Amino acid sequence: MGIYGSGFSLGRIPGYQSGFEVVYKDANNITVKAGAYECDGDIFTLAADHTHLMSSIATGFNQYYIYLDKSASTATVPAFYHEAFVVASPVWDAARNGYYHPTDTEDRLVGLAHSTAGVAAMEYFSTTDMGGGLIRNTMRPLQYSLASNMSPASVWQTPNTNESSVYLPVNAVEACILVGNSDLSGGTVHVSWVNSESAAVLTNMEATTTTFQSHTRAYTSLWGPLGASRNIKIACNGGADNLLLANLSGLGYRR
Repeated sequence: MGIYGSGFSLGRIPGYQSGFEVVYKDANNITVKAGAYECDGDIFTLAADHTHLMSSIATGFNQYYIYLDKSASTATVPAFYHEAFVVASPVWDAARNGYYHPTDTEDRLVGLAHSTAGVAAMEYFSTTDMGGGLIRNTMRPLQYSLASNMSPASVWQTPNTNESSVYLPVNAVEACILVGNSDLSGGTVHVSWVNSESAAVLTNMEATTTTFQSHTRAYTSLWGPLGASRNIKIACNGGADNLLLANLSGLGYRR
């Protein structure tokens, strides 16, 4: 049971969050930072950072949702558990102003963590609280391939390796895309990415603000907003000669 107060109470502010960010600790653990967090009408607090063991991690890449387990928690000793995002995804609850477990509906999402390809271990990621309820995780992009040896045109195209929604959880609202060009023929390549919903109404690549200039053997990245599909489109002015790559290097999410 969380903390209820008489009159004004943080527990009466749906979706309240201060701290409780999920951050990488080591190959087997994540940390939930100290703070206060509203869950299903109650406030739960951590006076100090809490280490959560990521048990039963499958070998290979996965994303994990971290939940506050309300029924197993007390006001000052919250309990947590994790689930792979291929198992079940949280559901947005507008009345409670947060993402909640689809079946254990009193358990609120706290954050995201990522496991690495090839081994049963957590992948390093850095976490930044951007304020306003937005959390950013930045990952090493090598295992999050969207396009490889792609020759994009000046019209919006789907990445040729993976859709970004393969990697992005349901609560992702923005992404950071790393794009590189290893064309040795010289010249300049102008590359844009935009979410699929915007690509459906934009007529050319210059219409998007998520645009950058990628020179020969250049790599650069940029954050941009996602639509409901969590997929992106890529367009290019200039010859990439089948040598364009795009990887997911970060995601922003709400909880």
